[in-house]
Amino acid sequence: MGGRCSLVQPGPTPSVLDQLSDEVLCVIFRCVTCAADLCALSAVCRRWHNVITTKNIWDNLDFSLDQKNLDDKRVFCLPDVVLKSLVNVNFNHCSKITDSSIEFLIHRCPRIAKFDLFRCPLITQNTLQSLGTFCPRLDFLNVAFNPQVTDTGLQFIAQGCPNLRHLKIPYCYSFSDVGMIAIAECCPKLVTLDITHAQVTNLSLFTLSENCLLLENLGLCYCNAISSVGVVRLAQKLKHLHTLDLRFCESVGLLSIKVLVRFVPTLRNLQYMQTPTDEIYEDDFVAQFENDTFNWTEHLRDGHQYVQYGMAERWPPNEARFSSYEGSVSFQSASMSSFYGSEGGSAAD
Repeated sequence: MGGRCSLVQPGPTPSVLDQLSDEVLCVIFRCVTCAADLCALSAVCRRWHNVITTKNIWDNLDFSLDQKNLDDKRVFCLPDVVLKSLVNVNFNHCSKITDSSIEFLIHRCPRIAKFDLFRCPLITQNTLQSLGTFCPRLDFLNVAFNPQVTDTGLQFIAQGCPNLRHLKIPYCYSFSDVGMIAIAECCPKLVTLDITHAQVTNLSLFTLSENCLLLENLGLCYCNAISSVGVVRLAQKLKHLHTLDLRFCESVGLLSIKVLVRFVPTLRNLQYMQTPTDEIYEDDFVAQFENDTFNWTEHLRDGHQYVQYGMAERWPPNEARFSSYEGSVSFQSASMSSFYGSEGGSAAD
């Protein structure tokens, strides 16, 4: 029998990625947050293009990965498929980004809710005005280290972003109680607020304590115009407070720290440096604790709370101190004068 034998060439072996479902590919692609990389992946094959363009892969983009080269022109070139899905934008350290990029994204990204503009020096008050006017969904805003953040800009944010929960404006020296009070009155959902080195007073703390009862994380480092009276008001009202930074607040005394620890059971991270103001008498609520024998350091240890108290490397003679490295308590009793030294220098020195 002279039957003819036909040879069938085997097809190419499918790759591991070809065997993955669309759902698994979606999970993988979500780990890629660089816009340029996602564009390159979408050009690999038709299937990858469909997954990337239809599964909302573009909701979180980290432009800081290309911070040296990213400018307004690159932002303007983003395709519509990116803009329609975008929710979180990270421009961290993107020094070439201007208000034009933010304006472009605001008007083309209906779902956008987070802007990280940390150290973006070209961002001005116009961006805050645009965010307050066109971004009612804004949930997170970081404009740290920007001296162009003013009271007017914060008022725009307060009036137009009632759902704001996380606001970080440390080292922004151009706003005062006016802008901070507007935020406190109009943004009751605030959970995180960092106003390190702000020129605010107890008036801001009073307003925060009355309106922002959900606050969990509060940064007040270097806010030298606040005092123990304002801190005690926080202890009275903010019962969800978890983290509080009071370092270098020169008018905040030890007595108010004692009140905080005793009356805010949720407090787990308290950073504080002892100042010459050990006691105050301006507020009756504080005065009643003057002779209290409550052992607040033991309370901290029992409650597994964390305190950085003092930060001096040089200690006065015969001054007691202790620290626990195994647990979660770190206590160091040192005065501001010992930290700065007998010459009266500053922390920056």
